[in-house]
Amino acid sequence: MWIQEEIVAAINKLELNATEVAKPDLKYIFDELTRTFAEPGNQPLWERLKERTSIRASNGWRKIHALVIGRVLLLVEDSQGRCGFEFQEASDLELVLEETSGFVFYVTNPELTYIISFNDHDVLIGSGSVSIK
Repeated sequence: MWIQEEIVAAINKLELNATEVAKPDLKYIFDELTRTFAEPGNQPLWERLKERTSIRASNGWRKIHALVIGRVLLLVEDSQGRCGFEFQEASDLELVLEETSGFVFYVTNPELTYIISFNDHDVLIGSGSVSIK
């Protein structure tokens, strides 16, 4: 997965403390996020999020660190598969996103109480215990 390689390279370059999420855990996380925050369907998860707030902003991903506190999970799902990384702080996530090319991603906390997505239309979307303004 090309984006996984980019993320790992950025983490290493920045010498951040981040850990890769195990594949079995990724399935559980995506299943729970889908069950809790999305309508059924075959479209990308961000298209199916219910009870959501959103804004359109080309650098909307820069707002994430102001919306959440503590550990965050960065999740990617595309035609090549899934990958995920846990960061101790959302500010570390922002540093990694600055170093990578654009891609659709999701952010949540280890308790899975919210989901944030930034999509290929430059829309930042939130559902659950986070509100995008």
